[in-house]
Amino acid sequence: MQVREMKPEEIGLCRELYAQSGSCAEAIQLGPDSPDDQWRKTLLLEKDGAVIGFCRFGPASDADLPRGAFQIECICVQPRWQGRGYGSYLLRRTLHQLGAYQGTELCAWACEDNHAARALYKKFDFVPDGTGRQAENGRIVRLLRRQSPQLTALTLCHEMLASRVRPGAYVVDATA
Repeated sequence: MQVREMKPEEIGLCRELYAQSGSCAEAIQLGPDSPDDQWRKTLLLEKDGAVIGFCRFGPASDADLPRGAFQIECICVQPRWQGRGYGSYLLRRTLHQLGAYQGTELCAWACEDNHAARALYKKFDFVPDGTGRQAENGRIVRLLRRQSPQLTALTLCHEMLASRVRPGAYVVDATA
């Protein structure tokens, strides 16, 4: 399994995954990543040479967010691979790339009725801030902001283990 940046010719794979997932509320612009915009990126998750997920992110577009904040525009995993930790792995790698563990402010929009997406974001310290809107398809989406976790020796150790251990690996964690 690996996470890597999308190549321009792979945009079709992302569009197909996006359509299959059915989890996103609004149409997002899935065009090739612009070489002029160093922060708008799409990371692909590959398993056995096949793309099974992607995460697109870039500078936050909402006016009420602080300058320098970033937004996860969409995270999608093929339905048959959902619920197995691949979304967590991909989001963790995205957070590392964005510098979220060094204090970068992040946000994401999630459908109110998409319990899986909201649970995934909650696992990584995203909480609703009360802001909501109706999407083009009529679904309600809520803004989630990532709160900086309280770093203790225990949480730091858990973060280190989580970032270095592959999903499904067997590890004895004697820190708790």
